[in-house]
Amino acid sequence: MHPQAWSSAPSRGGCEVSWCAAGAGPLRGAACGGRKVSPGAAPQASSSASTPNTSTPNQGVGLSALQMDKKSRDYSLEWNTWEDFECWREEQQRAYAIELQRRLRRSRLQTHSVCLQTARENLKTYDGATTVLGNYNDNHNHALGNENLKYTHIPPPTLEYIASCLRRGISPDDVRHDLQKHTNLTVHPSDITTCHREDFITLRDIRRIANSIKSEKWQLDFDDGRSIRL
Repeated sequence: MHPQAWSSAPSRGGCEVSWCAAGAGPLRGAACGGRKVSPGAAPQASSSASTPNTSTPNQGVGLSALQMDKKSRDYSLEWNTWEDFECWREEQQRAYAIELQRRLRRSRLQTHSVCLQTARENLKTYDGATTVLGNYNDNHNHALGNENLKYTHIPPPTLEYIASCLRRGISPDDVRHDLQKHTNLTVHPSDITTCHREDFITLRDIRRIANSIKSEKWQLDFDDGRSIRL
């Protein structure tokens, strides 16, 4: 179980998390897991539950809950580990220019990660097992790929670079001119070529960062929803 990874709240038998995407496409990423749930397969035990002497009541409850959930068919996808899910999530984001973002809603039993659009990933982890079960609703109400890139976050390294230039007194126009040397800022969103978020940075984006720096409200936190959304 990885409750620390996304500040998930543990519950009896496991922890449930739901993700949403800023846009989402068809299911991909089989190489990273995301296989169909096999009701008869044995649960993947965590290292802490690998020996009887180290097992705990919570681990036993978690393994029982996992077996019940697999038999119930409430979850359609399965990953051996949280790392496998992370790999699958990153591949989804790269393939469809989307963001699977976290939004927390705490309760006694579960923590939800909710996003900006209709695509949603519901996940559940279990005490005493590394297995992750999930459902993926890939409905979306906007274009995917390059046309969606401008609505996603600027990557933190690029955001850091822009902020560093602005803090050194470089003008937004000069920052954008410098970025043009390393990215293709003339690309059109309808271009079928796979692009990157950096290819769609505008002068308005840079000025927004500059204004935020001036007001001392700029935060570089890619995941928490309080960062500037560009």
